[in-house]
Amino acid sequence: MRVKLTDLMEIHFIEYPKFKESEQEMNNPLHRWLLFLQGDLSEDKLKEVTAMDQILKSADEKLMFLSADEEIRRMAELREKGIADQIAREEHAAEQGKLEGKIEIAKNLLKMGVTIEQISSATGIAEHELRALLQA
Repeated sequence: MRVKLTDLMEIHFIEYPKFKESEQEMNNPLHRWLLFLQGDLSEDKLKEVTAMDQILKSADEKLMFLSADEEIRRMAELREKGIADQIAREEHAAEQGKLEGKIEIAKNLLKMGVTIEQISSATGIAEHELRALLQA
């Protein structure tokens, strides 16, 4: 699917598995970019793709230059690790929020006289944890 934003910009939504299964057209600039970004392109195919497109050739040269510089590669790895850590923190915080919400619901249900077994079944909180909540 293609969405035209302005005369200067458009966004392409690509179903990559379908692209991989289809016949790639070397005359199609988008297909050349997707082949380039694929990462497991053979040297011969990479040379063919970059020979057909100066921008791709420039991107390949910059990629080679950057990957050869140990400090830049280390910085990129640190950036990737930082992003992964941030995602993990956000997921952990979301899980904590869900758990805290379930605990509040469980406390209210316990006050209303709902059985521990029913609350455990509804919330997924273990019965021994609910018993500890009763004592708190």
